[in-house]
Amino acid sequence: MSRAGSGTFRLRVSPAVLAVATIPMWLSLMDVTILNVGYDHIVASLGATLDEVSWASTAYTLAGIVGLPLTGWLVARFGRKRVFLVILSLFTIGSALCALATNATQLAAFRLLQGLGGGLQSSVSQAIFLDAYPDEERGKALNLLSVSVMVGPFAGPILAGFILQHFAWPVLFLINVPLGVLTLWLAASLDVDQKDAKPAAAFSPWTIVLLFATLFAFQFAVQNGERMGWFDSAQIRWSLAACVVLAVVLVVQQTRLARPMIDFALFRNRDFSIGSVLLVVAGGSNYALAFFLPLFLQQVLGFTPLQAGLMTVPATIAMFAGNRLQDVACKRFTIYAVVAVGMAVLAVSLWFNGLYADMNTFQSIFWLRAFQGFAVGIFMIPIGVLSLRSIARRDIDAASGMSALIRQASGMIGIALIADLIERYQNVFYRTLLLVVPRWPTHVQRLAVPNLTDVLARRATVLAYQHVFSISAIVMLAAAVGIALFGIYEVLQRQNGTLVTAGADLSAPPA
Repeated sequence: MSRAGSGTFRLRVSPAVLAVATIPMWLSLMDVTILNVGYDHIVASLGATLDEVSWASTAYTLAGIVGLPLTGWLVARFGRKRVFLVILSLFTIGSALCALATNATQLAAFRLLQGLGGGLQSSVSQAIFLDAYPDEERGKALNLLSVSVMVGPFAGPILAGFILQHFAWPVLFLINVPLGVLTLWLAASLDVDQKDAKPAAAFSPWTIVLLFATLFAFQFAVQNGERMGWFDSAQIRWSLAACVVLAVVLVVQQTRLARPMIDFALFRNRDFSIGSVLLVVAGGSNYALAFFLPLFLQQVLGFTPLQAGLMTVPATIAMFAGNRLQDVACKRFTIYAVVAVGMAVLAVSLWFNGLYADMNTFQSIFWLRAFQGFAVGIFMIPIGVLSLRSIARRDIDAASGMSALIRQASGMIGIALIADLIERYQNVFYRTLLLVVPRWPTHVQRLAVPNLTDVLARRATVLAYQHVFSISAIVMLAAAVGIALFGIYEVLQRQNGTLVTAGADLSAPPA
């Protein structure tokens, strides 16, 4: 990778630093999706309900997102290396304990401990890697780092499918332990502290209380909205209202402080603000795809967990190709144009995925998953580059944590909306088919009643997924058009000399 000459990019870090930066990110991202194909096995083994076991994922996500806005403060207060060693230890110990869980309550508690470390790993690891490069090479460093870790969410289902076919479910967690220990050993001997330290704000217990309450209310609404009927439930309405009010109070409290624990002044940076908006769309779509595509393959096409997991291979390979294409395209076109094209390609592939649904074969799914991975590879990296390209070095930890929070929160919303749509459409189409079936008495007489019920349920599931694919395609295409129009607007502003870019140094409080 090292070539002499102007404008070239060199791998400035040692293999040990690259491993320290990428392994924790890979593990934390993988653990978000690795249970998607393992719930049935865990439910059967622990003798619990699916709702009880699902709290294991909830606990992991909630614990992870609570610490993300505090990343900048934690690093400034205790030092990046010390924080990194602690969170990686929590993740490794939590993983080992999850494998030893004997009931759903223990599994949720241990996933909480695992999530306390796992949530912060990706943001701190990213900051470690970016800090090794000069500001002008930050985009290329982000590109390299993203290529190294983008396989995490897609490798989770593959690895889980293989493990569940050959081993017991605790191995899903045990695989984290040796890699966690290796990374701890490497990090202990490296200098990974921040090069431009930022003064730490004073500890504020009210900030912690407000942050936890806000995110808990958000998590409760997202986790239970589908089961409780969303706005038909008073609990969900009150939970969402509390989330909004508490978030406003938290932002007002922090922006009035000269040195806040959570640096909302990051959003004064124009690139970071725009990138964050795009990250909502990208994060929601990426996590939703990782969630409902394996379900589609198993529920509609009858794939085994391993087969469903293997379908991420073409997506992952194509993602690398998309990543290479965007790296070239971003040098000739605006980031907005590249992102819009990637989202448009994803919209087309989702539309065809739903159009053929149960008529799809292994071969057609292979190519559709390849197109989906190719599209994600095109638009994910430019969004990350846009978010962090003009952030000051002393703010990189805080910005990485805030970006990770936005990505996680939007992913939770995307998964919740997709799950709700699938269940709603399944019920709607099942009731509709029950009303239509009596019109074909000859066909009904050929089937026994239990078989007829199964046939109708499966058909309702197929129709539900078709509609979800169609809606997802339309939303993604609308996002692509909106981003393209904004890109045109920005180009016109630049030509007229009216575009003002926010400064990169956000250390000073707002005037």
